[in-house]
Amino acid sequence: ARVLANLDGPVASIGPAGTGKMSVARIMHEHGGGAPDMFSQLDCREFRSRNDANRKIGAELAAGQGRTLVFKSPHLMNGEAQARLARQMASRRLADTSPPQALPRMRLIGLFPDSLERLVRRGQLHEQLASVFAGMPINVPPIRDRKQAVLRWAHKILGQEGVRRDRDMKGFTSDAERAMLLYDWPGNISEMRQCICDALDKTEKNWLTPVDLGLFKGIDPEGAAEMGAALTCRIYRLEDGRISPLPSNEFLLPALAPKRGIKSKNPVPGPPSTATSLFFSVLVSVLLVACVFS
Repeated sequence: ARVLANLDGPVASIGPAGTGKMSVARIMHEHGGGAPDMFSQLDCREFRSRNDANRKIGAELAAGQGRTLVFKSPHLMNGEAQARLARQMASRRLADTSPPQALPRMRLIGLFPDSLERLVRRGQLHEQLASVFAGMPINVPPIRDRKQAVLRWAHKILGQEGVRRDRDMKGFTSDAERAMLLYDWPGNISEMRQCICDALDKTEKNWLTPVDLGLFKGIDPEGAAEMGAALTCRIYRLEDGRISPLPSNEFLLPALAPKRGIKSKNPVPGPPSTATSLFFSVLVSVLLVACVFS
């Protein structure tokens, strides 16, 4: 996207719904030196008729000098409207102008849910429009096929939503990050954003956990998370005058274990039986339990 940002020609951003095609378009706009207010998008699904499409597209093209214009789902437009747009892009001239006027210098990007060839074969995309966009395609695969991008997107979305809500979000717990990496995200980045927004609506904490995200499914017999990490309880005990933690993930949070039909690996140990002073006698009567989401 950064390479194509400085080239003059229509670009097709191709990928399933929610994969970040619009984000690719914004990256191209920014790296091409475009100002934030010079980025425009037309959702072609909203055109009520061929004339409505021609009128709105014509107005955007005429005022497009120096702008980036993104066509969302142009294959869903009327076939004649697609052909008209293709002719203007190929000839670099505005339609129905007298005297003829050149198409303003602008960046044109089309967002498509599938390859141009398949859309043409299904009769959804006009061959002329496919030909115009075919020169510089950018394929945006599902996020499950680019796991290295999962956490980068998650932290970016969390930062954006934290700013929008005026909250100082610190990030995700390590178990939450593990859960996100193990999840397939069938709804791609759109689903991820909705998941994070729902989590922010449910909690006031500045760290998000697997419980907040709702991405853990259960625990295997060894106590490891099958998806994400288990919500765990870290146990601290007094022994020989010292406070020491038991290994993490050794105990499940009791409130969740019955719900999942899971039992703790080991019983929670009782207080030490020996104490050398009144001070320790008081301390050992209470098991220090700190439940953490790690």
